[in-house]
Amino acid sequence: MTNPGKYGLKIQTIANTAYFTKITAPPQIDARLAAKLAEISDAEFLALNPSYNRPVIASANERHELLLPIASAQIFRENLAAYNKPLVTWKTYQAKRGERMEKVASKFGIQVEQLRNANNLPKTEKFTTASTILVPKEKSADTNQSKIFDASTDPIQGVTNEDEVLKAQNAANIDLAHTEKLALSSTKDSQNAADNEARKNNTNKIEPTIERDVTHKIKKGETLQSIARRYDVSVKQILAINTLKSTQVKVGQTLKIKTEVVETPKQSSEGKVTHKKKAANKHHQVKSNAASNKNKVKQESSHKKSQTKAKKQQQTERTKKQPKNK
Repeated sequence: MTNPGKYGLKIQTIANTAYFTKITAPPQIDARLAAKLAEISDAEFLALNPSYNRPVIASANERHELLLPIASAQIFRENLAAYNKPLVTWKTYQAKRGERMEKVASKFGIQVEQLRNANNLPKTEKFTTASTILVPKEKSADTNQSKIFDASTDPIQGVTNEDEVLKAQNAANIDLAHTEKLALSSTKDSQNAADNEARKNNTNKIEPTIERDVTHKIKKGETLQSIARRYDVSVKQILAINTLKSTQVKVGQTLKIKTEVVETPKQSSEGKVTHKKKAANKHHQVKSNAASNKNKVKQESSHKKSQTKAKKQQQTERTKKQPKNK
C-alpha cells in the first residue's frame, strides 16, 4: 500500500533487507547449542531449520550450512570460535529388542517423552526391534550447554590456537560411519530373523495341492489379466491352453483354465473312498467275466454233446430201416 495514511492506517515501516542468511556450521553440533551460540530461541532456530529436528545436527561432510537471522550470524561465528568445549553432548546407544524405553530413559537421566522426541520413537513401552538411538552423554542433556562462553567472565585457559579449539569442540563427535553400520546391521538382522520366521511358518503350513480344470465364462468388465490373477495363473498359460493369439476376449467367451487348489482332508478321504470303490468294482467285474466265460464253455460243451447224441440216434434209425440180405 503506497499511501496508508489516506485510509487512516498506520503501518510500521519494514526495512527492505533480508531477514536470514546462510552460515557454515561444524559437521556435528547439538541443535540447542547452535541456537544458544546464535543467541536465539530454540523455536526460532527450528523454524529456520526445520529439517534439524533431532538433538544432534550431523553431516557426513566436513561442513554444512544453517540458516540464521542476519543479526545473529556474526554472533554465532564469534561465540563458536571462542567455545572450547565439545559441541556434541549426545552419544549413540544400541537398544535391544524388547528393552523397556522407561529403563533406557532412566539410565541416562531423561524422561521417556524426551527420549521418544529425540529419536522419533513410537509411543510403545518397549523397543520392537534392535535400534541405534541417541542418548545424553551425561545425566542431563543440558549439562554442557547451560553456559555460553563469555570472554569477559570465562576466559579460555590453555587453548592457544584455532586447531586446539577445533580439537576440543570435536572431542565428543559421534562416529557416523560406525553408527550407520550398526543401524544397518541391526536392521538386516531383524529382517533376516523375520524372513527366517516367515519361511519356517510357511514350511509348516505347506498343504498338498491338486490340479483342476476349470471352465470360466467371461463377464462384463473382466480381462485376461484379471482372470489370471483370480486363478493364480499366468496370462501365457491361459493363451496356450485355449490356443489364443491375442489377449483380447469377449463377454460370454468360455475359457479353460488349469489351476491348483489346496487338497483338504475331506477331499483326500473322498478320493481314497472313490479309489477303493473303483478297485472293488473292477475286481467284481473280473469275477463276473470269469463266471460268464465258464458258463459259456459249459454251454458249448453241452451243445456239442447234444449234437453228437442226436447224430448217433439218426444213424441207428437209418440202420434199422435198411432191408436185411437173405
